Amino acid sequence: MMWKIWNSFLIPALGLICGAVWACTGGVKEKAALPRSKALARTSLSVLSSRELSTEDSLVFLFKSKGSSSLRIDSIRVDSDLLDGLPWEQQIAIPMDSFPLGSRQLGIRIFLSEDSLQIVENHSLSFHLRAAHPPLSYEYEIVDVYLHDPEAYTQGLFLYQGFIYEGTGQKGHSRLRKINYHTGDISMETALDDAYFGEGITYLDDKIYQLTWKSQKGFIYDLHNLDSLGIFEYETEGWGITHYQGYLVLSNGTEYLSFYRPEDFVKVKEIQVYTHEDKVDQLNELETVGGLIFANQYQTSLIWIINPENGEAIGKVDCSSLLQKHIHAQKSEVMNGIAYDETRNTFFVTGKWWPKLFEIKIYPGKKPRKLVPN
Repeated sequence: MMWKIWNSFLIPALGLICGAVWACTGGVKEKAALPRSKALARTSLSVLSSRELSTEDSLVFLFKSKGSSSLRIDSIRVDSDLLDGLPWEQQIAIPMDSFPLGSRQLGIRIFLSEDSLQIVENHSLSFHLRAAHPPLSYEYEIVDVYLHDPEAYTQGLFLYQGFIYEGTGQKGHSRLRKINYHTGDISMETALDDAYFGEGITYLDDKIYQLTWKSQKGFIYDLHNLDSLGIFEYETEGWGITHYQGYLVLSNGTEYLSFYRPEDFVKVKEIQVYTHEDKVDQLNELETVGGLIFANQYQTSLIWIINPENGEAIGKVDCSSLLQKHIHAQKSEVMNGIAYDETRNTFFVTGKWWPKLFEIKIYPGKKPRKLVPN
C-alpha cells in the first residue's frame, strides 16, 4: 500500500523534473567528445628483395614520402648503423652475412625534418634467413669399443682427466656418474630425487651443471667429488648443455640454443640453427669442440656441427650404421651422448640404453676441411 502511494507522488515529480531539463537544453542532447586523431605516418617502407634470404643475399628496401614536398630525410638508423642524407626512394641494401639465422626482425628508425619540425618514425622488417650453402657431410671410423651400462638412459656425456662423466634420465633412475670407461666401473655416483628426469651435463670452472627435463631446474655439483653446490633455473625444457666462451649453452628440443651467464643464469642471447633449406630442430645433447658446437638430433643418428655465432649448421655426421651394425639389444633407443678427447682428437658416443660406448674419429668427407685442432 505504501509503495503504491509513494509511486503516485514520485512518478509525476520525475516527469516534471525531466520536462524542465529538456526545456532548458532546447531539446538537444550534448554530444560526446571525439577522441583525438593519431598522427599520420609521413613515410612508407617498400621491400624490393625477397624476405626469404640466405647469408649471401641482401635485404633491399626504400622509403617513400607520404608528406609534403618539403619533407626530407636527415638520416636512417638500421639497428646500430646510421645512414645520412639519403634521398627519397633511394634503395638501401643490408648484407645478411653478419646476421644470425632464422626468423629475424630488423628495427629501422627514420629521422625527418620539415621546415623547423623534427620527426622520428619507427619501422620494422621481418625476414627469414638461412645458410647460403648445404652442410658438409663428414665420415667417421671406429677407433675402439667399450662396455656401457645397458640400463643407463644416457642424456649427457663429457670427458675429464681420463674419465667419462655421464648424466642419465628417467624418473627414479636419473644419475650423475664418473666412470672408468676402460672397465665400465663407476668411480662415483649421485642420484637425483625421484621427482626429476635427468638431462644433459657439462662442466665449467670446476663445476658440473646437470639439467632436468620439464622441471625448469638444474643442479650444480663439485667437479671433483660430486658434492651438491646448489641449483639454477631456466624457463624452458632442458635437453642438452655445453659451454662456449664462458657461457652455458642449453638446448630445449627445438632449433634454439640459449646462452646463459653461469654466475646468475641470466639469458644473454639465443640462436636458431638452420641449414640452407630449413631449421634443425630437436637438438639434444651438446659438446663444444674447437669453437664449434656438436649436437645430437633426437630421433635420428645425426650429429650436427654448428657455428655458435650465427646458428649455421655447417656439417653433419650420419652415425646410423653404429646402431644398425653394432647395437642389437632390443631395448636400445636412439643415439645420444657426445664427449671429446682433445689429447687423441677422438669422440666418445653412445645412446639411450646402449650396451656399448664407441670411440670414433670424425673426418671430412668429399670436401677436405680441417675440423678440430690435433
